Amino acid sequence: MTFDLEDLYIEFESDKLLHGWFEVEGVRKITELSRQVRTFLNYKTATIRYRFHSNYNHSINKQDNIFFETKKSFEKSASKFIKLLKSVKGIEGTVEGGIKFLIDQAAIISDKTIKSRLKEIEDISNHIFVKIHYFSEQELYVRPKFLRLVVKFAQEACIVKKSLNVHFFEFYEELEKNYLSLDKELSVLIPDEISKNGVARKKRLSEVLMS
Repeated sequence: MTFDLEDLYIEFESDKLLHGWFEVEGVRKITELSRQVRTFLNYKTATIRYRFHSNYNHSINKQDNIFFETKKSFEKSASKFIKLLKSVKGIEGTVEGGIKFLIDQAAIISDKTIKSRLKEIEDISNHIFVKIHYFSEQELYVRPKFLRLVVKFAQEACIVKKSLNVHFFEFYEELEKNYLSLDKELSVLIPDEISKNGVARKKRLSEVLMS
């Protein structure tokens, strides 16, 4: 049996490239997951700060143009996100079921339209998470209704993330549970609006977003 040194050299270089790629990709994923944990902890902190400072008047900087421009961009993306979730949920009854169906269909029939739809869902959820992270580093405890709204969107975005990322399913499932628990805590601190007949009415995400 003979060996071609040139082939061995190419194989060695290929292994080095693959190792480098996995190393970079691994660092990127770890950074992303670390940021997700930090984001949640920031919202948990904001909730605690609101709990102990809710009786005080907070000064909101109306001239914070960056914040309000980001909020405007978030509202636009969030509105699109809601529509996508409703369309996906309509397929199988749940967002998770709808995404799984689309993934299975894309694998079976290799439909570009389905792949494009999945890519759109992934891109918008990533964009939502970028904005969620930005808001987590702002003083949202002075904007309690918006704080609760963003936490709700974080919870929904986790559902999409765990459905699209099989390798990180458990991470995003646990993160979703944490945001759900935080939302329940906020629902006590920031109760739903009371209607004229004295009944608390829980607004849907789309209603809160546009209010």
